[in-house]
Amino acid sequence: MTRTEFIKAHALAATIATLGSPIFPETVLTQAIVESANGESTLSKQYNNYFGIKAGSTWKGKSVNLRTREVFNGQSTYIRDNFRVYNSFYSSVRDLIKFYKKYTRYNFVVDSANVEQQLRFVGMSGYATAPNYGSTLISVYNANRDTMRKAVNRSRVILATGFLSVSLAAFYVIDPVQFRKRFGAVRNLRPGL
Repeated sequence: MTRTEFIKAHALAATIATLGSPIFPETVLTQAIVESANGESTLSKQYNNYFGIKAGSTWKGKSVNLRTREVFNGQSTYIRDNFRVYNSFYSSVRDLIKFYKKYTRYNFVVDSANVEQQLRFVGMSGYATAPNYGSTLISVYNANRDTMRKAVNRSRVILATGFLSVSLAAFYVIDPVQFRKRFGAVRNLRPGL
């Protein structure tokens, strides 16, 4: 999957999952691209873990033991570790947000004013052992910024339109007489009316 395809496929879920949270959808999309290799990693394809979140002793959900590359004291090495398993991209994002809120080392991530600050602080917080993790995130974001913005804005329009449609339908069901007075005759909103 190309990065553009990945962004378009996951922008709506990222936008929905970050609603009401301090994390930007673009931050999520950028980190998911880097951590999941555009959704092509085994961890993301088979286990819906797009952020490489490990399953520590407090994790109560499903987990899988996989080989992973880590950098310790400047030396790259492969180890085996347990990773969290999710049902979907959406549930992976929701858990990432909980993860950021839970640990104080991510306070700067949560309190950031824009996407680039969040990505910089994700890198500085020790989220990953890769030495250039923060600059990699920022580089990926900058290379895909326009695509992400368009996809996220499109997702916001879809959400707003959906909210308006649900609101109008609820109004129609609750008070069809007032609905007809205000909006005129609308057919096929509800069969039989």
